[in-house]
This record gives sequence, C-alpha cells and structure tokens, in this order.
Amino acid sequence: MKSIKYIDLVNNSLTVLDSSLLSKLKLSHNMKLVINASRNFITGITNSANITINDFSDKKAIFIIATHNNFTTVDINYYLKLLNVTDYVRLLRLWTTGFDLRFNPFICDCALYPVADALRRFWHMNLRPDVPIFSVTCGSPPSLAGMLVRNVPTDQFNCSVECPNKCICNKTDARGLMTIHCNEKYIENNLPKTIPHAKRINLNIKSNKLTTLSFREYLRNVSQFDVSQCAITTIETSFVDMIKDASFDALFLNDNRLKTIPRSFKNLNFSKGQVLALDGNPFICDCHSHWMKTWLRSNKKHILRRNNTRCATGPGKGKPIHEVPDNLFICESFTNIDELLSVIGSITFLALLLVILWYKSKSIQVFMISHFDICKYCCRKRKHRQLLYDIFIPHSCEDDDVIKPIVDYLENHHPPYRVCIGEKNFKPGKTISENILDAIESSQTTLLAISNNFIRSTWCNMEFREAHMRFLKDRNINMLLIVLEELDNNLIGKELKIYMETHVYIMYRDTQFWAKLLQSLPIMIEPSVTDGK
Repeated sequence: MKSIKYIDLVNNSLTVLDSSLLSKLKLSHNMKLVINASRNFITGITNSANITINDFSDKKAIFIIATHNNFTTVDINYYLKLLNVTDYVRLLRLWTTGFDLRFNPFICDCALYPVADALRRFWHMNLRPDVPIFSVTCGSPPSLAGMLVRNVPTDQFNCSVECPNKCICNKTDARGLMTIHCNEKYIENNLPKTIPHAKRINLNIKSNKLTTLSFREYLRNVSQFDVSQCAITTIETSFVDMIKDASFDALFLNDNRLKTIPRSFKNLNFSKGQVLALDGNPFICDCHSHWMKTWLRSNKKHILRRNNTRCATGPGKGKPIHEVPDNLFICESFTNIDELLSVIGSITFLALLLVILWYKSKSIQVFMISHFDICKYCCRKRKHRQLLYDIFIPHSCEDDDVIKPIVDYLENHHPPYRVCIGEKNFKPGKTISENILDAIESSQTTLLAISNNFIRSTWCNMEFREAHMRFLKDRNINMLLIVLEELDNNLIGKELKIYMETHVYIMYRDTQFWAKLLQSLPIMIEPSVTDGK
C-alpha cells in the first residue's frame, strides 16, 4: 500500500466509495495517490474504516476522480461528522486532497446550497481556480441544467416540501423563505391552519372558496401575503391583531367581496416600504365607514392604488373613498311606521331565537365545535391553571390502546392540556392509593374512562369513589365520565350506577365524541394570561 500511486476503478458497477480504500494510509506519511472511480454508479462516500481528520496531513496528496457517476447532492454536515471535524481550522489538513465530481447529475436545490456557497467563497478567494471541483454543474432542475453550481443565484436553491390543502410549498434555505401557492384546488373557506415553519413566508392563494381571514400563528412571519382575486367577505379582528406588528412587505386584499374592514386596521403600524392593496372591493360608504377616509389619507404612501379604492354604495358611489365629502358618509334612518314595525318584528324574532338557542345551548355548542374549528375556543369556558395537572385519567391498564389517542389529542390541543396518567406520572416509592389521592387532588378535572375492565378493577373503583367524594366537596373541581364500551349491568356497582343515572356521560363510540369531550372541558390558561383568546 505504501507504494501504490494509482487505483483504477473505471467502468465498474460501484454504488459507493468506501474509506477502506485509504485505510492503510495511516502507515504512510508521504502518500501520493490517485483513485479513478469514474463511470460508475456512485452516489456517495462511506467510512467503514473510521478514518478521521487526524489521518490526513499536508504530506498526503490524495485525488479522487468520480466523474460520470450518480452524485445528486453533497451533505456537508454529514461528511464533517463522518470525519469527526469539530474545528474548521483543521480542514486545512484536507488541502492536498482533491475531488473531480464533474459530469454528475447534481440537483441544485436547497440541500446543495451549502456546497454552492462554499464553492463561491473559495472561488472569490482565488484559491486554485483551476481545481475541477469549481467546474461542477447542475443536472436539474431543467431551468438550471448545465449552469456552474457556484454561479447559481442563491434564491434559486429551492426545495419542495410537504404542503397542506393541495397547495405547493417551496423553501429557500439561503433566505429562510417558504413560498406557498394555493390555486382553485384550495377548497377551504379560511386560511390554512398550519404551514411548514419558516422565518419568512410568502403566501399566495387564488381560490373562490376563500371567504374569511382569521387568526393564524404563522402570520407573524409573513412577508408577502397575497389573497387577491378570491371571494373574501369577512376579515376577523383576530387577523388584524396578528399582523398589526408583523414585518410584512405587502398585503394584497384587492379584488375580493369586502363591503367593510375592521376598524382595528387603524392600529396597523406601517413601516417604511410596507404596502396594502384594498382596491376592487365593493365598499359600503356610510357613517360607519367614515373613518376609512381619514385612515386612507394618513397612510397614502402605504395604500396601493388608493384612487381605485372606491365607494360601491351611498351618495359617494363610484368615487375614491378618500375624496368623498364628509357630509356624504350618512346612515339612513327610519322614515315611516312600516320600517319601524319591521324592526320590532325582527327584534321579537331574534328574542325568540335567543330563547331557543339558550335552551339548546349545549347541543349547539357541540355542533359548532364539530363543524367550525374557531368554535373550539369561542364556545367554551376558560379557567386559570392553579393545579399541577389539568386532567387525571383513571382507567384500566387493559384499555391503554383506547386511552392513548385520547391522551395524545388532549396534549396536542391548543393550548395543550397537562394530562396525568398512572403509568407515566405516578411517583415511585408511594403506594398506589397514595398516588391516586395525589393525582385527584392535583388535577382540575378527573376524566374517568369507564369500561368492563374498569368496573372489575378494585383500584379503578377506588379511583371513582375518591374522585366522586372530592367532586361532592368542591364543585369547582370537574368530574367527567367517558364510557368506552357497552357495560355489563351485573358488574356496575351501586355508587357508579346511581351516578350514571343522574349525570351526563359521553359514549366513546358517539360520532361527536371529540366535540362533546372538548365542550365538557374548560380551556386552561396560565394565571398571567388574560381571558381573551
């Protein structure tokens, strides 16, 4: 091995290059070696010999020719870890080691960006510009094919990532940017609930199904927000509250069906260069929208096509809102008895409707929670968190498979619940009965999972009795039963039977189980957090 100068591996069927080729180099301090592995099917380099950066020196000259292979990317972090590089200065040990990776089908996407950045930096340093590695070109995407990797603009290194709601998501690591496009295939009436995380987000939706803009956490990171040419009729205040301090570049709300916008738009803190488009909407110009005139005037540098933001109704119809005289922003009043009677009839109808809604409030809440995501929060009570756990779930260990998805659902709720279950949270060294009492005393809600396995268990029956006693002592503490299966009446104890006959419980097989469960549980908030969502 000390005498070998050239290893010829051309035209074989190799799929990897392994460090075992170099394993004997540790014995030679003056090795000069060329390994020609061109025209194979190599996709990467492995390290079965566990060679590290310490095995290289400026006296070892190694050159690897791997042209015409199947390299599509190079993961720099992977190879640094492979060679145990912890100090980048030690990379100088590789200075006499070279690679020729030309004529490989490199994919110029976000994964290859670190390589392109490194090549660009070394090239500008004029360090041996004739080295073949500087001539590596892109194989794909088609728009970049044949271009030198070091010359590809940074914003062209994009990757497709998994995207919700039949949208298309591309990330550009170099800019920390996520670009999301949704077209007519987007059928939701609101914004996507979640999108891939990124420091900066460009969101573009073009769908006539989009009618409402609501609160979304990711709006804090939006740079370009384009929902023009959709069918938006409603902008919720929560949406405006989220974006009012965001560092967005542009908001395009033009060409929708907005008749009005929330007055909280007055609180938008426009920074230099930020723009908002509202033109092409059928705005109602009456006494309630007069504020828009002053607001549009004071933010003229930030409102795109301000002269096209016009009144669709009222005396100022067809005119730019900021030019309509103040006395034309009027609201019509009742002029005859028929209109007055009509209003009285409407009020009476609404009063009857409210009575019916109050009588059926729980059923309506369950329906709203089941069908409208936002109602998971607006239809439920809120409680300040005062105890260690929010929910303790006594259950039979034989029902773990059923309990696990319930626990996962609660722990992933927004905001998440702190759930106590015996096998995970009971403290070692204490008896089971002591742990049960501690769990009940430390939990806001005891959620008993009743099954035939449960009512056969002595410990489970004890958990029911203790929870029931605490519930009777303190009605601020919640106790809730979910029934996992059809129960054997012969097994049900007297206390449990009486409780089930006099209280509402939830059947696990109920099609509205999750909605009923949420409706029965308060939203837990930290004491320092206000009750507002």
